[in-house]
Amino acid sequence: MADALMFTLFAFMFVGPLVLAIAGGVLLHLTRSWPLLRTTLLLLIPHLFFCGLFLASLSHVPGEGFSSFGYRLSVDEVYRFIFALSAGWFIVLVFLQMPALYFVQPPGVRSWVISTRASLAAAGLVFVLLAAAFWPVTDLSLARLPRTEEWLTLLPSDSMSLYFIRDGQVYKGNLTADRFLPLRHVTDPLDELMFFGTEPGRGEVWLVNRGARVELVEPTENSDRWIPSDAAHAAFFHGYGPAGDLHVPPTFALASPFFRWEAGRENVFPTGELIFELGNRIFFYSTKTQKLAFLSEGRSPLLIVKKAPPKN
Repeated sequence: MADALMFTLFAFMFVGPLVLAIAGGVLLHLTRSWPLLRTTLLLLIPHLFFCGLFLASLSHVPGEGFSSFGYRLSVDEVYRFIFALSAGWFIVLVFLQMPALYFVQPPGVRSWVISTRASLAAAGLVFVLLAAAFWPVTDLSLARLPRTEEWLTLLPSDSMSLYFIRDGQVYKGNLTADRFLPLRHVTDPLDELMFFGTEPGRGEVWLVNRGARVELVEPTENSDRWIPSDAAHAAFFHGYGPAGDLHVPPTFALASPFFRWEAGRENVFPTGELIFELGNRIFFYSTKTQKLAFLSEGRSPLLIVKKAPPKN
C-alpha cells in the first residue's frame, strides 16, 4: 500500500498538472464553449503551481507527530484532518485558477464572477479525479479500529516491563501497574532501545545508535525465560510468534497523500497482544477484542515479558 501511494505521488508530480489541466479544459470547453487549447494551456500554469505547492508541503507535514506545525495529530482526528486539508487545498486551487480563467474569456466581456464559477467547476472535477487516484492507495485501517480505555483488563497475567523513550528520557514501568518512571537521559534523538541476552535468564537493555551500543540502561535478571522485543519484532514480520503458533494481525498503518505513519517497533505478547510505535506514540492492540488503546507519548518501545517456567 505504501509503495502504491508513493508511485501515485510521483505520477502526480510528473503528469498530474497536464492531466488535470486537460480535464479542466475539456470540461469548460463542453460547458462554456471556451477554446479547448487556450483553456488547457492557461490552466496548466496554475496546476503547475498547485502541484508544486502540494508536494513542497509534504516535507513540512512529517508523519511523526506533525512537529513542524507544532501540532500532534491523534488517531481519532485523522478523518477531520484529511477533510480540512482537502477543503483548504480546494480553495487554494480555486484562487490559483481564477486569473487564468479570467483571461480565457474574450476581451471586453471578461468577468471575475464567471471566472470564479468556472474555477469552482474545474476544481471540483480536479478533486474528483484526485480522489479516484489517491483513495484506493490510502490506508486508514488503524483509524477504523474500535478504541478502548480499559486496556489493563486486556493484558495477560504474566509480569511485563515496558521501556520506551519520551522527552529525552528512558522510561520503565510495569504494565499492570500503569506507572512509568524515568531511568536515564537520552542525548541523541536517534538512540533506540534494544535487548541483548547475555545468558539464559539474564539480559541487558541498551541504548543503541545505528546498530552500535551506546549506553547500558540496566540489566535484567530472572530465572524464568524472557521474550525479548527483538525476537517478537522479527516474528511479527515473518507471520509467526515466539511459540510458533501465534496469530499475528496485518501490519497497521495510516497513509494518505497528506501524511504517512507506519507501525514500527512491534512487540508481540506470548498471548498475541501487540504494543507498537506510531507517530511518536505508543499503542496497545488486543487481537482478541480487536481494540486499540493509547498507552503513552514516546518512541522505541521495548517489551520484556516474563513467562512462567515450564512444568516438569
